[in-house]
Amino acid sequence: MPSRSRAAGTESFAIGLDVGTSAVKGEVISSTGRRTDYVSAPYPISHPQVGWAEQDPDDWWRAVGEVLDLVLASHPTVSATNAIVGLTGQMHTTVVRDRAGSLLRPAILWSDSRAVDAARELGEEPVDWVGRSGHAPIPAFTSAHVAWLRRHEPHVCARMASVSVPKDDIRLRFGAGWATEPSDASAMNLMDTHTDEWAEPLVDAVGLDEHLLPPIVPSSQVTGHIEQLPPLRGDGRRLLGLPVVAGSGDQAAQALALGATIDGAIAISIGTSGAAFQAASRPRPGAFRHCIPRTWLALDSTHAAGLALTWWSGIIGRPLDTDHEAADLPMFLPYLQGDRDGQGVPGTLTDLRATHGAPEISSAVIEGVGIELVRLVRGVSGGRIPPDPIGVGGRAAQIASLRDLVAAGLQRPLRCSSLGPAHGAALLAASAAGWDARPGGGGTDDDVTTTPDPALARRMEQRIARFEHLLRRLS
Repeated sequence: MPSRSRAAGTESFAIGLDVGTSAVKGEVISSTGRRTDYVSAPYPISHPQVGWAEQDPDDWWRAVGEVLDLVLASHPTVSATNAIVGLTGQMHTTVVRDRAGSLLRPAILWSDSRAVDAARELGEEPVDWVGRSGHAPIPAFTSAHVAWLRRHEPHVCARMASVSVPKDDIRLRFGAGWATEPSDASAMNLMDTHTDEWAEPLVDAVGLDEHLLPPIVPSSQVTGHIEQLPPLRGDGRRLLGLPVVAGSGDQAAQALALGATIDGAIAISIGTSGAAFQAASRPRPGAFRHCIPRTWLALDSTHAAGLALTWWSGIIGRPLDTDHEAADLPMFLPYLQGDRDGQGVPGTLTDLRATHGAPEISSAVIEGVGIELVRLVRGVSGGRIPPDPIGVGGRAAQIASLRDLVAAGLQRPLRCSSLGPAHGAALLAASAAGWDARPGGGGTDDDVTTTPDPALARRMEQRIARFEHLLRRLS
């Protein structure tokens, strides 16, 4: 184990694997302080019907192999004797398999909106969804996905022997145990966040047997060891026997990486989706469980943050042009995949004039995403935002103009970090191995701080008011 190799003076490694919506990301942290990032080739999302979003879990498995090949090539000393693995991945996405372990259908993604009616009907059941799980059912949640399957694909349900989320599906394929942990279990909308156990009334309401769900263990507990691997280009035998830690859902792992670990601390993630979260010392409505003991994570998200930026950049064929000083910009509402609850307004570009061109629309798209992130933070914190700097991470967080807008809208400094969910998973793994992988004992490697500009803050208040007026009119 890593703790023994450290005692002998040799280097130990913690590997974080993040089964994301667009690709698998990996990170290796060593006990000497080195940190290396990896990413697989992207995999597709299929949309067989309007509002549907599905993926092939075999694509995740292949991508895990690509990342592990990179790890093997760049870390020739990594082996089962000195390394440990932590898992994270997209929350809510639902994977169903039969008794033989065969996939019964493509995975239903968190961004899928087919289960609007199923979620509404579940919410009408005489059970206390919010009191037990923190959330009423919405189409993004596993609870609603399963209820939809019961009604529309009973042939799948008749053969269903397991229901899991992506990181736990990878764990199962590794042969590293059948398990989940509190952050992802609560994000399935089926766990009692007071007890860290499956909530029988909620499980019954969706028509599941509890034995179809994995046991819930602490996020830093070792669940098993790697016994099988995806196809690799290199010789992966030295990875066989690596201990695998339970890990966490991707937003809890991102919160850990950004340092949102104590009561009231806020962080923002800007990847394909956008999320704001606040650590809490007790359960409350709107909170999942954190990956830290006795800690909860209030969270709200939008389905299209980085996705909206990539969408417009792809249309114009170049990086986005931005101009904070431009007057009379269009207004962009970034709901390209609907709202989180499957309702609300669609993606909208309005207030257009004949004088507007690609630069103005680019600025409006970035501004619209920035406004939505400000609204998420205000909502998740109840409008009571601590004065401390807010950690922000994710691929789209590297866009300076977007950070300027969010800092101004919140009137708080932002600490931009390159650390993502894979880093949080690696931190959990290192902790399980008995060593602290956090630089300086902290949770981030803050290298860019964005301070709010007062003039831009005044402009943002006006633009937020216009955004929210349009929301009310279009809802």
